Amino acid sequence: MQTNVYAKQLGSGLFNARISNDTSLWAGHTKPVTAWRGPFAFLRKQLDIQALFACKERTQNMKLITRRTALCALGSLPLTSYASGLATPAIASQPTSHVVKARGVKFAPLFLYIDIGDEVQWESMASHNVETIDPMVPEGQEKIFTELGENFFTPFTVEGIVMYKCTPHWGNRMGGAIVVGKPEDPVGIIDGYMAITETDKETLPARGLLKKLKKDMEDNGLV
Repeated sequence: MQTNVYAKQLGSGLFNARISNDTSLWAGHTKPVTAWRGPFAFLRKQLDIQALFACKERTQNMKLITRRTALCALGSLPLTSYASGLATPAIASQPTSHVVKARGVKFAPLFLYIDIGDEVQWESMASHNVETIDPMVPEGQEKIFTELGENFFTPFTVEGIVMYKCTPHWGNRMGGAIVVGKPEDPVGIIDGYMAITETDKETLPARGLLKKLKKDMEDNGLV
């Protein structure tokens, strides 16, 4: 189907233009091409051909820019893996919660090995409490002293060996140890704590705990 358009004026010339809907003339483009008649047909034909090539060039440039933009955006993402072309966000590790229960006049487990930032929760504390043994904690460790019968939890953020006790049952050697992280020279730390018991009678019940802790670490290949 063709449509005739008349009475187009360019400068002083009057000519007829016929617009063709034959898309094959445009080599893959859907916009119809114009077949001209009149005194300016050759000039209009040249201008239209130039416009066609300019359109093709802009289309190619847009495709190139689109590809570059997509690659730049993909390259700016923080990736932890690039499997199957999909980005996977990094997932931060969560602290672990450990449970210690009071059983009779003992804590179970007697020793805990935890990572820095992990939490420890004491349960079944009906007639017991938790108190850190002040000379036997790493520098920077906050004092812990709970109410009698209080179930309690706290994070440990300082690397080292923390010794603690049940205050009313310390005479029964009710206590335990928490090894936080991977302290340097754990044997030296334990020997240092043992030396404290020789001069501080309040810490004397800890001697048995320290000997058991040293053996437990040796048995587990931690020293």
